[in-house]
Amino acid sequence: MAALAGFVNQELQDDPQDIFFRWLAGHLPKMSPDTTLALGWIVLIYGLLKVLIAAGLWYRAEATRNISVAIFGFFGVYGAYQTILNFSLWKLMAVCIDLYVLYYFWVILPRHLVKDVTAGRRDIGIE
Repeated sequence: MAALAGFVNQELQDDPQDIFFRWLAGHLPKMSPDTTLALGWIVLIYGLLKVLIAAGLWYRAEATRNISVAIFGFFGVYGAYQTILNFSLWKLMAVCIDLYVLYYFWVILPRHLVKDVTAGRRDIGIE
């Protein structure tokens, strides 16, 4: 982030009337290194959570689906709350994505997790 801010400032020194770089300088987030580190941890944990959900769906689909509905429900509610407090288009898009994933886990995924108990029993020789 510091490299981008340095580049934008250098461009503004070269041409102070550049409309694009003036706009970009006004919209660059003012983040401290601590905030950047915290955001990095959040993104890492969120990514690991998605990997765990994918692995859980492979091995224990029904339980993972229920846990995922709770997790993405929490993300959706918290994201909506944060978007109401401090609106930005990026937050709104993130909330929409979380709500779509929640919809997928709650409505669409159960159609693909149909249990065919009789087929499993026939495979091992029990009728």
